[in-house]
Amino acid sequence: TDTLLAATTITSLEETFRRHHAAARELLPHAKAEEFVEYVNDAAQRIAQLLEALSVEAIRKPTQDSIVSFGETLSSALLAEVLNERGIAARQVDPRRCIITNEEYTCAAPLMAETFSHCQQELRPLLETGVVPVLGGFVGATLTGATTTLGRGGSDYTAAIIGAALSASEIQIW
Repeated sequence: TDTLLAATTITSLEETFRRHHAAARELLPHAKAEEFVEYVNDAAQRIAQLLEALSVEAIRKPTQDSIVSFGETLSSALLAEVLNERGIAARQVDPRRCIITNEEYTCAAPLMAETFSHCQQELRPLLETGVVPVLGGFVGATLTGATTTLGRGGSDYTAAIIGAALSASEIQIW
């Protein structure tokens, strides 16, 4: 996330993408690793387009939220694949389908009623079938679907919100 926040050009992120490629190749079988590498490469192309849009001040904060959301998205996708390869049924869930926020980009506040409802709709069916939902924290979306972020500490906050939405008896933050 910090690297994405500091990025000004796509070349400034090349090392980050190389680390994702290396992690996938170390943790996943060859075919799955190559699929994930393609996923990362696609994300890199989308990030490059968003970085070009950063020069437009009117959309700076919404664009910044879209860029930094890729950190959580890529990490949760890799974790879901690793869990599946290790025999744990898991599925990546886009947090924007669960955490619904206001439009305060870079420091959005969750709309709790909508968030609880979306968490139930998206996550409960997975849990009831024994599938582990894997979603990044820190990222949400407005009612119209625009990407937002909750600001620093947002991942822990996301975990607490999801735990409450699902009436979990416990959450653990590692």
